Amino acid sequence: MKSNLATIIKKELSRFFMDRKLLLNTVLIPGLMIYIIYTLMGSVFTSLLTTDDSYVYKISAVGMPQSIEAVLKEADIPYKEISQDDVMAKKDKITDGTEDLCIVFPDNFDSVVESYDSQSGTAAPEIQIYYNSGETASYECYQTFTSLLDAYENSMINKFDINSSDKTFDLADGSDLMSRMMFALIPMLFLTLLFSGCCAIAPDFIAGEKERGTVATLLVTPMKRSSLAFGKIISMSIMALLSGLSSFLGVMLSLPKLANMGENGNSMFDFSGLGIPEYALLLLLVLSVVLVLVSVLSLISAQAKTVKEAATAMGPLNIIIMVVGIAGGYMAAADTGIATSFIPLYNFAKNMTCIFAGNADAAAMIITVISNLVYTVLCTWGLTRIFNSEKLMFSN
Repeated sequence: MKSNLATIIKKELSRFFMDRKLLLNTVLIPGLMIYIIYTLMGSVFTSLLTTDDSYVYKISAVGMPQSIEAVLKEADIPYKEISQDDVMAKKDKITDGTEDLCIVFPDNFDSVVESYDSQSGTAAPEIQIYYNSGETASYECYQTFTSLLDAYENSMINKFDINSSDKTFDLADGSDLMSRMMFALIPMLFLTLLFSGCCAIAPDFIAGEKERGTVATLLVTPMKRSSLAFGKIISMSIMALLSGLSSFLGVMLSLPKLANMGENGNSMFDFSGLGIPEYALLLLLVLSVVLVLVSVLSLISAQAKTVKEAATAMGPLNIIIMVVGIAGGYMAAADTGIATSFIPLYNFAKNMTCIFAGNADAAAMIITVISNLVYTVLCTWGLTRIFNSEKLMFSN
């Protein structure tokens, strides 16, 4: 059995590596496409997250003290003085993106700060700053203003606090944050490209042999059908795993550009928490989901009569994979249970999103990998049954 299994694997791998076009579409294209797409997305988001140099911040302030006014004048940052009654209207404008910042100072700020004793144990005077992190200009304005205040505070030895109360100062609509959209889209793009890599080899793998008539030669040889099935699955998995590794490398190389690392440090997509353990988990996820894709496509290819029929049958799966990938990405934050880790493809998207968001669940990861391996074994068993069916293997 071992000799027959090795022969099948050697035969399929030799055919794969001798076909330059197939090798290119399976190994090089997926990783290259991921790298190009994610790099382009990083460039687009960089432009979206950066304001024009000529942009003038729209800042409103209540009770602006002379000390802070001098700091703003030195930094050449204009503002408009408003009354306390106008704060609510300004907050609405910040929410809809027409203004950037609303700052509320305590009454008599300078005198209160001057008389405040940081050792007294009482709460320090609080500056309330309302902003919208979903708007680039507002978020940059908030970062700039708080940096100026921090520098001023350090010179006064912690005489006041910024946004220390339990109020909501970030007025962004959470559903509009681009970071959530990004974390949800990455798994879908990853799954789609992995599926494309597998589809490059799957239709011809068994259906092609049936169409050419070579499968009959294999079936009449003195070997167990299970050896033939395992040989096909293992060899196809090796090819698909090369595609998975290519995609994995594409992600690793493109993440710095996607996260806008090393430019201004203010990117909303922070992947700096990804280290060797996270990359190892990501690689494990990729390899396990590739096995599932390969085994499912092998079943489809085995039941098809021709390569064209197999390719046609595999087409609708691309839509399913896109839907499942998006669903897993968007629902990852709310999906705190481990039951969904048994759902193939969805479990990949969910866990991949959690890894990028920095809240990966070890139990969910283990269940995902083990369940994917179980599904692969079941599909291999199903492929063996198909090889044993003369009606399916020799039908015209």
